[in-house]
Amino acid sequence: MRVFRTLLLWLALAALGALVWDLLAPDLGTVLVRWHGTTVATTVAFFLLAWALLWLVLWLLWWLARLPFTAWKRLAQNEARMRLVNGLTALYEGNYDRAETLLAKAAEDPESRFVALSAAHEAATRRGDPAAAARWLREREATAPAPRP
Repeated sequence: MRVFRTLLLWLALAALGALVWDLLAPDLGTVLVRWHGTTVATTVAFFLLAWALLWLVLWLLWWLARLPFTAWKRLAQNEARMRLVNGLTALYEGNYDRAETLLAKAAEDPESRFVALSAAHEAATRRGDPAAAARWLREREATAPAPRP
């Protein structure tokens, strides 16, 4: 079904392009641009093409400028996910000190905070530290997700 919709979209765009060309072909018109004493005369079709190309170049520059920040955010999300996975693995293997440390770091990520705090509470309980277990439980209760209606 998706291929069919895509095909229909391309056909509609081709029909729209043909309609626009049919309207512009008899008289391509003239666009006169004056800017700081410079005058440029061109056709409407070339002006629209140049305008679209300008927007494409600006979008490409914006995308390139955002690329490092997007990569940095993706790297931070992957590291947070790996901390959570490694902490849960350490908890499963019985290495409770390492699990609690990794899960405390994983709790800094808001998306996995509740799960990390729950697992850190479990690690502290299994390690036999009731004070740390109570602290993790208090933090988990403070950041518990709201119940759904």
